[in-house]
Amino acid sequence: MSESQDPVLTFRIALDTAPDLDAANVMADASKAAGLEVLTVSPLGLMVSGRKSLIERKLSAHIDWRTDLVQFTVQPKFENLPAGTKYRAYFPRGPTYFRGS
Repeated sequence: MSESQDPVLTFRIALDTAPDLDAANVMADASKAAGLEVLTVSPLGLMVSGRKSLIERKLSAHIDWRTDLVQFTVQPKFENLPAGTKYRAYFPRGPTYFRGS
């Protein structure tokens, strides 16, 4: 698969519970073990990067990336992350700027 068909994408995995740096570090270790690159870790979650095909395979979720709005088409599954914690995954969007008339 060519790079244009399998781009590197960056997404966020957020803890859907109270901030917890220990849980985020465990998430980071599991993400690295899955072959993803962990860019940042905070008590609220991770910023992760990887090839589209790897992300889709590890999260069992198709990604629609052909428009300006990259998004998961179904709810990702977090089978490689510790149970007992709820997670959300999404593609961050850049800020929207408004121009004066």
